[in-house]
Amino acid sequence: MSANQSKTLKTLNCDFTHHAYCLLGEPEATLASLKNDLQELLNFTTLANPDFYLHQYNELKVGSVRDDILKHTFTRPFGPLKVVTIVADSINDDSQNVLLKFFEEPIPQTKVFLILPSGRKILPTISSRLITLRLDSGVAKSEHDFLSAPDFLSGNIAYRIAQAEEINKSLKDEKITRKEVRDFVQAVFREYLDRAKGGNLKSVPGMAEMLAKISSYTEDESPSWKGILEYLAVSLPLK
Repeated sequence: MSANQSKTLKTLNCDFTHHAYCLLGEPEATLASLKNDLQELLNFTTLANPDFYLHQYNELKVGSVRDDILKHTFTRPFGPLKVVTIVADSINDDSQNVLLKFFEEPIPQTKVFLILPSGRKILPTISSRLITLRLDSGVAKSEHDFLSAPDFLSGNIAYRIAQAEEINKSLKDEKITRKEVRDFVQAVFREYLDRAKGGNLKSVPGMAEMLAKISSYTEDESPSWKGILEYLAVSLPLK
């Protein structure tokens, strides 16, 4: 890949510290960005590398999970790192249940990436074990100060409610888009998980699973943004 081609790829903003990720976006572009980030950030090449496993499906079914993914990827890597990438246009519940143990327990020296067009049908039990990133998430700072995930988590409940109301009003007035609100909610989730992991915020039992369920709601055609934002305002722990 040329330097010019590399510059045109969107970054996934992946820190590669977790063992398993769900990457949402157009599959071909997301896969290209993942390969580029692996090379640039980890010096891990995906070309003719026996430690890079790529599985691609129109629909990921149970048989493929058992015969392709689970059968061939629990092997020891030849080098210091093995990367397993699963690309699917769709995935059913049965396949996800079979994959659960694969995502639940980290495999030594292995990173796993599940690439899907949308997170709408991901089971909460799966998404709670993955770090979800969106290729088009635009994690760069928004021009709107009220779309700040760190400020939201750092504020008290009254501040959060006020911020939620401003976001909801701006969405109704079409000053911001649904995508911006969805990205804000995803950023709040990541911020909470990072702070809880670092001991800078109380880790609430079951909160990761609840956030995963809420994340699936944001993929609906007409989610209740007001309800989602207000729930986050009162339910996420205070610093």
